[in-house]
Amino acid sequence: MPKYVLDVNVLFGAFISGKSLYESLFSAHELYVPDFALLELDKYKNKILKKTKLEPLVLRDFVISLHSFIIVVPQFVISTVAM
Repeated sequence: MPKYVLDVNVLFGAFISGKSLYESLFSAHELYVPDFALLELDKYKNKILKKTKLEPLVLRDFVISLHSFIIVVPQFVISTVAM
């Protein structure tokens, strides 16, 4: 299974689109995101809610679904590896 590190902008785009295509793509790959990406998503959650065409509860369920395919890597692990 291919492994990729996702940029937070990819997550923004996936969440805003609400397209099931992302569930297929995410499930077919081993995806990693640094933990600070979740802080960025939280920071812009209102912007995501405004831009999406999904109802808030549908968006929540979609985000939970996509999140189940993502491995969150703590910043301290990334920093330690880079040393």
